[in-house]
Amino acid sequence: MSKCCASCTYLDPCTADSYGKYYCERKGDRYYGDDPSCGSYCEAYSRSSSAIDNMIDNSRTHRNSGCYITTVMCNILGFDNNNYYLNTLRKFRNDYLQKNKKYLPILVNYDKIGPKIAYCLSNVFETFLNSIILLPQYRINLHLHYNNKTRKNQ
Repeated sequence: MSKCCASCTYLDPCTADSYGKYYCERKGDRYYGDDPSCGSYCEAYSRSSSAIDNMIDNSRTHRNSGCYITTVMCNILGFDNNNYYLNTLRKFRNDYLQKNKKYLPILVNYDKIGPKIAYCLSNVFETFLNSIILLPQYRINLHLHYNNKTRKNQ
């Protein structure tokens, strides 16, 4: 197995975030388990190969998801990650954007900037909205709207 962050003693396997990144105690930042090792690499001899594989799989699953901003917004608004709105956006991405070469640059750019925007949204926007009174009422209204729409479609 080649050296990667998941096999480094400084990457804490108990610190996975919702983006599949783990906290590096040496660098003080978050990295994917499958990121290549850096100059601070120190092999984690006591970490099992299955634990390393799980960290890598977790990172790859999240890295390749591609619905960063919409997933975070659904989390902020209290929607299930497998709801009508998010599935519609995924279907559009999979069935239209990914099948048309002219949209490839947009998708590549989104894969670079989307996780950063999503991270900011989850850390800043949610805190801000939760600090005001509007969010609880907004969540109730959206939940009622979503449930009514779901009932009508059944």
